[in-house]
Amino acid sequence: MKYNSLKEVNSDLNQKFTELKYRTIYDLIISITQDTEELNKWIPFAQLQKDFWVKRNEVMAENIVKYSKEFENKTIVVFMGFEHKYYIVNLLKEQAINLVEYWEF
Repeated sequence: MKYNSLKEVNSDLNQKFTELKYRTIYDLIISITQDTEELNKWIPFAQLQKDFWVKRNEVMAENIVKYSKEFENKTIVVFMGFEHKYYIVNLLKEQAINLVEYWEF
């Protein structure tokens, strides 16, 4: 895909596609390894791969929440790879963290 701006990369539509991509990748790999007898030995690895992705994003979100509480009423800037964004934004919305994109300033 070609993007014209960071705003386009970070659009809601692109984030929804990224979320779909990762849900498909991890859940589909697990499903394929479970449904294919020759691949059953890879089930633990497929699950570990998904668990690592989930844990990595959860820890990133936990750190953002921790620092937002530590520096209450301050602006905190967060940089992350755009493929993490959908996951972390969903977690932060659950914590009632106010999120503002850089182009909204």
